[in-house]
Amino acid sequence: MVEQAFMSHAEDEEKLADPDFRQLEAEKICQGIIDYLDGIKR
Repeated sequence: MVEQAFMSHAEDEEKLADPDFRQLEAEKICQGIIDYLDGIKR
């Protein structure tokens, strides 16, 4: 579970309404998972 922003914060709510922001966050989460899995393989 990942919580990148909080809807109860006005600035975060604005960001969450932006599809580009959501896409970028999804890509960062995906890369983080890939990096983690690469790290445990070693």
